[in-house]
Amino acid sequence: MEKSKQTINCTVCSCKYQTEDNKCDLSSITVKPYPECDSGKKDETLCGNYKCCN
Repeated sequence: MEKSKQTINCTVCSCKYQTEDNKCDLSSITVKPYPECDSGKKDETLCGNYKCCN
């Protein structure tokens, strides 16, 4: 049985890698911790590949 590929969704409209259908067109991402944060909550991390489209 063939394994399906994972997809990365992106709902940050200012990210250069967001596509029109809210996908991320990078082949991989880097997740980094938010500076000086160790709360254990999901918003503690940042996308290290974010690039503003401006």
